[in-house]
Formats: sequence, structure tokens, C-alpha cells
Amino acid sequence: MHGLRHLQLFGNKLTDDGLRSILDCCPDLGSLDLHHCFILNMEGDLRRICDERIEKLRLPHDSTEGKEFVARSEAYCFKWTELPDDVTALILSQLGGIDILTSAQKMKDFVKWLQNFRCWRTLIDLSIHEDISHESLALVGRSCPLLKSLKFNKRWFDEGRYNNRYKLERNDYALAIAGTMHALHHLMLFRNTLTNKGLCAILDGCPHLEPLDMRQCFNLRLGGKVGRRCAEQIKELRLPHDSVDDIDPSYQFVFDQ
Repeated sequence: MHGLRHLQLFGNKLTDDGLRSILDCCPDLGSLDLHHCFILNMEGDLRRICDERIEKLRLPHDSTEGKEFVARSEAYCFKWTELPDDVTALILSQLGGIDILTSAQKMKDFVKWLQNFRCWRTLIDLSIHEDISHESLALVGRSCPLLKSLKFNKRWFDEGRYNNRYKLERNDYALAIAGTMHALHHLMLFRNTLTNKGLCAILDGCPHLEPLDMRQCFNLRLGGKVGRRCAEQIKELRLPHDSVDDIDPSYQFVFDQ
């Protein structure tokens, strides 16, 4: 985007280094909105460079009353997919995995770009404690071929949401894991809604699993063949009704069975 003239980064988490990269790569910038970009320090000569280079500059703590610049036409918006890779890498380096994934859920172009981004290729351990879509979870699997450990924990178990016509949704996350994370060695699914069908898919799709934690996964019925298979295939198994004493206290006693 070397010819970019107008850029709005309202509430972005970029750092001074990220802003310097944007200024270096976008020499024609005339309007730059940094409202609520509170990580910026504008240290050293960065503020002076902005004042000299940018005709219309909005700083992080400037007033948003009137929102003249914010409400301008879409011509002032940018696409993630058109940013230089080094600029995007600097921006993403300031975000957590969940921030990136929740953004990916909302922007299809960003999802396509993210699949090829090198920061995911070497990821081997990921903990998710937020509500993301099963599509985003599958994106993780496709984008992280070296992923060995996944913790995907929920703060509540809401069985009512998955009754009747929503029955098929119970296994969406389990099938996303089974279909894309074949190298997994460690898996924790605390308060997941998967059924025996989803569990069997994981056992088939993730043959290297050793520890498997399914505590408070209350849709599972492990008294028959599935339970015996788990006992034979998994070295360290945590069952739905096992103690949760070692779980973060903020997760305890927040479920609706």
C-alpha cells in the first residue's frame, strides 16, 4: 500500500515501531487517525516526523467529538490484506492469539491471509479461554501444522442451548479438532459439549494423543466401547466427573447442567 494517502487506525494496538514502519512504507500519507491507539508513546523524533509528514493528524488522546475524520467515507479505510507483511507482523505481534482469531472471525479476507502468515507455522502450544467459532478453531489447525498441545476451555456448560434442533452443533468443535490437528499430543476440552461421536472422531483424527482432559464434558457416555477405547488409547485420561480442584477458580461452579 505504498500509495496510501488516508489511514484510520482507531483503537489499534500498534507500537511506535509499527507506526515507523507505516510511515516508511507509505510516504504519501496525508491523513492519519490514531485515535485510541493507546500503546503508542510517540517517543523520540516520531512525533516530530508525524507533524512534518502528516497534514491531518489525529493523536491517541485527541477528542473524538464530532468524529469528523472517523465518519468520513470508506475511502479512508484500509484492508488488512493490502498492508505490507512487515507492518502487519508488527501489529500482530502486539496481539494475543485470541485477538487475532476473533478478528479473523469477522473478516473473510483476513482469514485467507492469516492462513499463510508465518507466525502460525511454528506454533506448538495454544490455550484458548474464550468463545471462538468452530471455523476459527479449524483455521488454527490448518495454519499450525506443528501444534502439539491445545487447551480449549469454557467457563460454562450450557446444555439447554444444544437441545433438539441444535443437537448437531454439539460436535462442531470436536470435528474441527479431529479434522485439522492430527499432530496433537495433549488436549484439554474443559466443559465442551461434544458427544461420543465427537470423541471418537478425535480419537481417530489425533492418533498421537497421550493426555486427554474431558472434565465436565457432560454429554459423554463412557460406560461402553468408547470408554474402553479411551482407556486403551490414552495414557492419561481425565473423565467428565473427575475433580476440578486444579482448575482456575474463576471456572469453577459456573455451569448449567
